[in-house]
Amino acid sequence: MKNCLVLLMTCIALNGFGQTLMDYNFFSCSERSYPEFIRHRIVSKEKNEDSLAIRIALVLNCCTDPELELSISNDSLFVTIQNTSETICGCNCCFELEMKLAELFTDSLKIFYMKEEIVFTQDGISSVYEPFELKESKDKYVFPTPSELQKFESFDGDVNLLTDDGKKTGLWRHSTEKYNYLSYYHLDENGELLSRWRAIYSQEGQLKEICGYDNVGDISSCASSYDYNHLFGIKN
Repeated sequence: MKNCLVLLMTCIALNGFGQTLMDYNFFSCSERSYPEFIRHRIVSKEKNEDSLAIRIALVLNCCTDPELELSISNDSLFVTIQNTSETICGCNCCFELEMKLAELFTDSLKIFYMKEEIVFTQDGISSVYEPFELKESKDKYVFPTPSELQKFESFDGDVNLLTDDGKKTGLWRHSTEKYNYLSYYHLDENGELLSRWRAIYSQEGQLKEICGYDNVGDISSCASSYDYNHLFGIKN
């Protein structure tokens, strides 16, 4: 069950094609446990006759009092969510933002999330906002589901492949004296990295840990085998 939050919207700037924001909703997701494993992504993007409906998933501080700012430059939409709350909680939560934009001339609009970064300077602490492009993905989490992982484990095709320009692609395997490693690199049609994950196994084949990488800041999130199974409702 989703709880709709009141979105304080004091600044909307839509420059470029005369677009207007027709409607919006800001929701807290139902996934309250393990928000660090949820991928920043475009959940859906649907072009209608006179509008574009966009839904994005983000992980923010649980006490966020959001203020939304939008701006458009050429074929790119920049989404900034500033936290106006005076309270910072010691936890993060999953949120989804739904927007309906009118008079949008292209359905190939790129969407950038302006992620807040904390900078320490001689004058104290300040915030800067860095753009990270969001990609449309059906994958809610930064690593594969257990059934997908089993298919990768039993894969008997070519592994450890490189693209023409030397980038890792597809499934990779390697071993040390203590552990076996299984990694996957997913590239888009332009050779840009969309996602990657790495699983670590004991020599007996037991999953020890799995790590996924979110392209927003290239941040890794690692789960023990216990947490990974619990995330997908598997009893340990």
